[in-house]
Amino acid sequence: MQEKQDEAYSGAQVGAWFAPDITASPVSGIGEWSQQDLVTYLRTGRLAGKAQAAGSMAEAISHSFQHLSAEDLSAIADYLGSVQGNSNSGCGQLPFRTGQAGQ
Repeated sequence: MQEKQDEAYSGAQVGAWFAPDITASPVSGIGEWSQQDLVTYLRTGRLAGKAQAAGSMAEAISHSFQHLSAEDLSAIADYLGSVQGNSNSGCGQLPFRTGQAGQ
């Protein structure tokens, strides 16, 4: 469980779940999501045509994010939009666009 600082936010296997890349990379991360997309996802756990929270993320939505103010959610979205992706992360395509289950 040691952190890899150069791969922060770039996704990894977390128990039975795969946490996707949430960097601003338009290729492997969420770089094509708008700030409102991120706020909606953090508030509801779903974003039509893009993502559905499950596992640990669904719990984070239920027990935490959905209770935050609009200003706090916007601040988190702004921060995530500033996190640059690692050139070694991802699979070379935007996972939210592929329509396939994670592997």
